[in-house]
Amino acid sequence: MSVSSISAVVKRVAQNAGLEARLTGHSLRIGGATAAMMGGMPLEQIRAVGGWESDAMHLYLRAVVNTATNMSAKMGL
Repeated sequence: MSVSSISAVVKRVAQNAGLEARLTGHSLRIGGATAAMMGGMPLEQIRAVGGWESDAMHLYLRAVVNTATNMSAKMGL
């Protein structure tokens, strides 16, 4: 499947589900990287699987870590 085909499917599914968020095929890439990190996959492997050649993946993953940290603090942990 092409990138544009994947994006079209993601947008159609989101629309059918009544989601108003801006979702694309890239959302799957970010979600996959996030799930991999939360599952304990090494960053080097996430970079390879996701096809990142730069440090851009760290921007997505840092946001997840910050969110988790803030939630833990709110729960008193």
